Amino acid sequence: MTTLSVANTFVNADFIYTVVCSVLVFCFFNFCKRAKYSPPDAS
Repeated sequence: MTTLSVANTFVNADFIYTVVCSVLVFCFFNFCKRAKYSPPDAS
């Protein structure tokens, strides 16, 4: 993931790592037979 920090200077690399980790944790808990959490409806 060091290429992200070199190629992308507009967004902080720590922010990208945080978003990627949070998405991975969210997907880990939702890819099962019964979802533990679903995001609230935006509409």
